[in-house]
Amino acid sequence: MPKYDYLCPDCGDWSAQFNVIARRDEAPPCSSCGGTTARGWKPGPVTEEKVQPETALTGTAWHEYECSGCKLTDLLVVDFDKGERCGHPRGCEKCGGAMFWRPGWNIDRFSETFPYYDRAAGRIFQNKQERRDWMKANRFEEVGPDFKVSPHTHKARKRVEEEDVEVEGWINELNNDPEVLRAQDKGQLDYDSIPMR
Repeated sequence: MPKYDYLCPDCGDWSAQFNVIARRDEAPPCSSCGGTTARGWKPGPVTEEKVQPETALTGTAWHEYECSGCKLTDLLVVDFDKGERCGHPRGCEKCGGAMFWRPGWNIDRFSETFPYYDRAAGRIFQNKQERRDWMKANRFEEVGPDFKVSPHTHKARKRVEEEDVEVEGWINELNNDPEVLRAQDKGQLDYDSIPMR
Protein backbone atom coordinates (compact mmCIF):
# COMPACT_ATOMS: atom_id res chain seq x y z
CA MET A 1 0.00 0.00 0.00
CA PRO A 2 1.53 3.36 -0.99
CA LYS A 3 2.22 6.17 1.42
CA TYR A 4 0.96 9.65 0.46
CA ASP A 5 1.94 13.10 1.73
CA TYR A 6 -0.73 15.64 2.67
CA LEU A 7 -0.27 19.38 3.31
CA CYS A 8 -2.46 21.60 5.43
CA PRO A 9 -2.79 24.97 3.65
CA ASP A 10 -3.84 26.62 6.95
CA CYS A 11 -0.81 25.81 9.10
CA GLY A 12 1.67 24.44 6.50
CA ASP A 13 2.15 21.15 8.36
CA TRP A 14 2.85 17.97 6.38
CA SER A 15 1.45 14.56 7.33
CA ALA A 16 1.86 11.12 5.75
CA GLN A 17 -0.65 8.32 5.53
CA PHE A 18 -0.82 4.87 3.92
CA ASN A 19 -3.81 4.65 1.63
CA VAL A 20 -5.10 2.51 -1.23
CA ILE A 21 -4.62 4.11 -4.65
CA ALA A 22 -8.36 4.51 -5.24
CA ARG A 23 -8.68 6.59 -2.02
CA ARG A 24 -5.42 8.57 -2.25
CA ASP A 25 -7.29 11.89 -2.61
CA GLU A 26 -9.34 11.30 0.57
CA ALA A 27 -7.15 13.53 2.70
CA PRO A 28 -7.08 13.07 6.48
CA PRO A 29 -7.65 16.06 8.78
CA CYS A 30 -4.52 17.96 9.83
CA SER A 31 -2.94 16.42 12.92
CA SER A 32 -1.77 19.87 14.12
CA CYS A 33 -4.75 22.18 13.64
CA GLY A 34 -7.57 19.87 12.48
CA GLY A 35 -7.90 21.72 9.16
CA THR A 36 -8.49 20.21 5.73
CA THR A 37 -5.39 18.78 4.04
CA ALA A 38 -4.63 18.09 0.37
CA ARG A 39 -2.38 15.49 -1.25
CA GLY A 40 0.93 16.87 -2.53
CA TRP A 41 4.62 16.26 -3.14
CA LYS A 42 6.57 16.75 0.05
CA PRO A 43 10.06 18.18 -0.50
CA GLY A 44 12.79 15.59 -0.03
CA PRO A 45 15.25 15.38 2.85
CA VAL A 46 17.61 17.94 1.26
CA THR A 47 16.41 21.30 2.54
CA GLU A 48 17.52 24.75 1.48
CA GLU A 49 19.74 25.06 4.57
CA LYS A 50 21.58 21.82 3.77
CA VAL A 51 22.30 22.62 0.11
CA GLN A 52 25.93 23.57 -0.42
CA PRO A 53 26.55 26.82 -2.34
CA GLU A 54 28.38 25.07 -5.19
CA THR A 55 25.44 22.68 -5.79
CA ALA A 56 22.58 25.09 -5.08
CA LEU A 57 20.19 25.62 -7.98
CA THR A 58 20.22 29.10 -9.47
CA GLY A 59 18.22 30.91 -12.11
CA THR A 60 14.66 30.14 -13.13
CA ALA A 61 12.95 27.06 -14.54
CA TRP A 62 9.48 26.06 -15.70
CA HIS A 63 7.82 23.27 -13.70
CA GLU A 64 4.42 21.64 -13.97
CA TYR A 65 2.04 22.01 -11.02
CA GLU A 66 -1.35 20.38 -10.39
CA CYS A 67 -4.15 21.66 -8.16
CA SER A 68 -5.21 19.14 -5.55
CA GLY A 69 -8.76 20.54 -5.65
CA CYS A 70 -9.82 21.15 -9.27
CA LYS A 71 -6.97 19.13 -10.88
CA LEU A 72 -5.92 22.10 -13.05
CA THR A 73 -2.38 21.69 -14.39
CA ASP A 74 -0.20 24.67 -15.24
CA LEU A 75 3.42 25.49 -16.00
CA LEU A 76 4.79 27.89 -13.39
CA VAL A 77 8.16 29.61 -13.09
CA VAL A 78 10.31 28.65 -10.10
CA ASP A 79 12.87 31.36 -9.30
CA PHE A 80 15.65 29.63 -7.35
CA ASP A 81 17.47 32.95 -6.85
CA LYS A 82 14.50 34.16 -4.76
CA GLY A 83 14.59 31.03 -2.60
CA GLU A 84 11.68 29.30 -4.33
CA ARG A 85 11.77 25.51 -4.59
CA CYS A 86 9.71 23.02 -6.59
CA GLY A 87 8.29 21.45 -3.43
CA HIS A 88 6.71 24.71 -2.23
CA PRO A 89 2.93 24.64 -2.91
CA ARG A 90 1.38 27.43 -5.01
CA GLY A 91 -2.10 28.90 -4.99
CA CYS A 92 -4.50 27.82 -7.74
CA GLU A 93 -5.90 30.76 -9.74
CA LYS A 94 -9.04 28.79 -10.66
CA CYS A 95 -10.30 27.47 -7.30
CA GLY A 96 -7.88 28.90 -4.73
CA GLY A 97 -6.70 25.43 -3.69
CA ALA A 98 -3.11 24.31 -3.29
CA MET A 99 -1.09 23.47 -6.42
CA PHE A 100 1.72 20.95 -6.02
CA TRP A 101 4.73 20.24 -8.19
CA ARG A 102 4.39 17.28 -10.58
CA PRO A 103 7.82 15.78 -11.19
CA GLY A 104 8.38 15.13 -14.85
CA TRP A 105 10.78 15.53 -17.73
CA ASN A 106 10.55 17.02 -21.17
CA ILE A 107 13.26 15.84 -23.54
CA ASP A 108 12.76 18.64 -26.07
CA ARG A 109 13.56 21.49 -23.66
CA PHE A 110 17.04 22.20 -22.33
CA SER A 111 17.10 23.71 -18.85
CA GLU A 112 19.01 26.94 -18.28
CA THR A 113 19.51 26.04 -14.62
CA PHE A 114 22.98 24.85 -13.62
CA PRO A 115 24.30 22.58 -12.27
CA TYR A 116 22.28 20.48 -14.69
CA TYR A 117 21.91 16.68 -14.75
CA ASP A 118 21.80 15.46 -18.34
CA ARG A 119 20.08 12.07 -18.58
CA ALA A 120 21.55 11.27 -21.99
CA ALA A 121 25.10 11.96 -20.79
CA GLY A 122 24.49 10.46 -17.35
CA ARG A 123 26.39 13.25 -15.62
CA ILE A 124 26.12 16.73 -14.15
CA PHE A 125 27.29 19.78 -16.11
CA GLN A 126 28.27 23.00 -14.36
CA ASN A 127 27.64 25.28 -17.39
CA LYS A 128 26.69 25.33 -21.08
CA GLN A 129 30.28 25.36 -22.30
CA GLU A 130 31.15 22.21 -20.34
CA ARG A 131 28.10 20.50 -21.86
CA ARG A 132 29.01 21.63 -25.41
CA ASP A 133 32.63 20.45 -24.95
CA TRP A 134 31.50 17.05 -23.65
CA MET A 135 29.01 16.65 -26.53
CA LYS A 136 31.70 17.52 -29.10
CA ALA A 137 34.26 15.13 -27.53
CA ASN A 138 31.68 12.31 -27.51
CA ARG A 139 30.29 13.11 -30.99
CA PHE A 140 26.82 14.04 -29.77
CA GLU A 141 24.75 16.54 -31.71
CA GLU A 142 22.32 19.02 -30.16
CA VAL A 143 18.75 18.50 -31.32
CA GLY A 144 15.99 21.01 -30.85
CA PRO A 145 12.20 20.72 -30.66
CA ASP A 146 12.00 20.78 -34.50
CA PHE A 147 14.09 17.58 -34.77
CA LYS A 148 12.36 14.96 -36.90
CA VAL A 149 13.19 11.30 -36.40
CA SER A 150 11.63 10.07 -39.67
CA PRO A 151 14.49 11.07 -42.07
CA HIS A 152 16.98 9.29 -39.82
CA THR A 153 14.86 6.16 -39.44
CA HIS A 154 14.18 6.13 -43.21
CA LYS A 155 17.94 6.25 -43.86
CA ALA A 156 18.55 3.43 -41.35
CA ARG A 157 15.75 1.28 -42.82
CA LYS A 158 17.16 1.77 -46.32
CA ARG A 159 20.60 0.62 -45.12
CA VAL A 160 19.06 -2.46 -43.46
CA GLU A 161 17.22 -3.31 -46.71
CA GLU A 162 20.50 -2.96 -48.66
CA GLU A 163 22.24 -5.25 -46.16
CA ASP A 164 19.41 -7.80 -46.42
CA VAL A 165 19.84 -7.91 -50.21
CA GLU A 166 23.61 -8.32 -49.76
CA VAL A 167 23.19 -11.15 -47.24
CA GLU A 168 20.65 -12.90 -49.49
CA GLY A 169 23.21 -12.76 -52.33
CA TRP A 170 25.82 -14.42 -50.09
CA ILE A 171 23.34 -17.12 -49.09
CA ASN A 172 22.53 -17.80 -52.78
CA GLU A 173 26.24 -18.01 -53.58
CA LEU A 174 26.75 -20.41 -50.71
CA ASN A 175 23.76 -22.58 -51.68
CA ASN A 176 25.01 -22.85 -55.28
CA ASP A 177 28.69 -23.43 -54.49
CA PRO A 178 29.70 -26.89 -55.84
CA GLU A 179 31.92 -27.68 -52.81
CA VAL A 180 29.14 -26.82 -50.38
CA LEU A 181 26.65 -28.94 -52.36
CA ARG A 182 29.07 -31.96 -52.34
CA ALA A 183 29.67 -31.57 -48.57
CA GLN A 184 25.95 -31.42 -47.98
CA ASP A 185 25.33 -34.50 -50.14
CA LYS A 186 27.92 -36.44 -48.11
CA GLY A 187 26.23 -35.36 -44.88
CA GLN A 188 29.27 -33.32 -43.87
CA LEU A 189 27.30 -30.08 -43.70
CA ASP A 190 24.01 -29.58 -41.94
CA TYR A 191 22.65 -26.02 -42.09
CA ASP A 192 20.36 -26.66 -39.13
CA SER A 193 23.33 -27.40 -36.89
CA ILE A 194 25.14 -24.13 -37.75
CA PRO A 195 24.67 -21.68 -34.86
CA MET A 196 23.30 -18.35 -36.04
CA ARG A 197 24.76 -15.21 -34.45
